[in-house]
Amino acid sequence: MSTRYMDLLNEQQGYLDENYNLAQEVLDILDGLANEEKSDEDKIALLKSLKKGSDELFSSLINLRINNINSIESYNTKMKIGPSSDVAKSKLKVSPTDLGNPDNLYNYLKELRLLNFEWMKHLKLLNDFSTDMSFPIANQEGTDHIVVNREHFPAELLPVLERYDQHGEAVDDTMKLRSEMMQYFENIRSTRAKYHLENKYLIATSLKELTKSVAAWSSKWENLESLLFGDNPNSIRKLLQSVQSIKASIPQESKMDVEME
Repeated sequence: MSTRYMDLLNEQQGYLDENYNLAQEVLDILDGLANEEKSDEDKIALLKSLKKGSDELFSSLINLRINNINSIESYNTKMKIGPSSDVAKSKLKVSPTDLGNPDNLYNYLKELRLLNFEWMKHLKLLNDFSTDMSFPIANQEGTDHIVVNREHFPAELLPVLERYDQHGEAVDDTMKLRSEMMQYFENIRSTRAKYHLENKYLIATSLKELTKSVAAWSSKWENLESLLFGDNPNSIRKLLQSVQSIKASIPQESKMDVEME
């Protein structure tokens, strides 16, 4: 096989190993968060490391995806230039009709694609369970952009977090504070659901009515424009042109008679 393609495969193996190690670290962090014997300080530290680990895992997935695409493109180019030159020297086979053979290179590429797809699904799940809901969302000053304020916790959640740190191992108080925190998240979900329904039923209906109004006024404007400046015989423009043409065709003496009268 070509040296370029083998180098890409070696890089792919390195990216796979790196991605596996990063994914294992993220899974260890999640396992630690699920451990009820961990203290609150340890869990807070794990949450901070989870953000860093998920970013590194995402970057690794990007490198894995890019190198996977480069490997496929390099392989396709090699197949167009020399379909059997390098493959004949190796034990690997390239045949779309023999996919059950473990030595078929198509199986290797298929596994890479499936692995990349599974890791993308895993990353999506990590993002779905991220802590972004604990940060307030607001409009950026002077713009229409919506931003997440990661510098400070919202005013509704900060007292709960402070009391949570103060109580420590008190189970009853901790459960009560946990209930307050979950109620805060539930309020966020309810608010988002409310805006979703408003967008779907209220704003969408208003937009539809506005679109109809704009279309109606656009049609009226076109009719008015055609009446004033159009080329049809009934337009004011054509009428003025006809008057000027008739006026120019009247003899000079008739014009004077008309003016004297």
